[in-house]
Amino acid sequence: MQIQLRNILREASVAIPGITITNLREFVRQYQSQIALIGIQMVWTIKLTEALERNKNEKNIMDVKRKEIQAINDELIKMCLEEIKSKLDRTKVETLVTIQVH
Repeated sequence: MQIQLRNILREASVAIPGITITNLREFVRQYQSQIALIGIQMVWTIKLTEALERNKNEKNIMDVKRKEIQAINDELIKMCLEEIKSKLDRTKVETLVTIQVH
């Protein structure tokens, strides 16, 4: 099971740097809860790292990255408000929102 999870995470990690608002829904639907959560947290880490590295040269980069992260949160919230047929999928999205907000 650990090997399978590692393989799935390796596959998902290729898509993680390219996650945007437009393909976030597909990423969440495509992967299990653990993988989707790790992916969203990795996106958060990437954006924050970029902001910290570029903060000396670009004074408003923190605000830009904060808005990008907030857009991801907003998209997850929108997904939660939609009708989701599968109880498992609803639980996944609600869990992602709860963890991401906190």
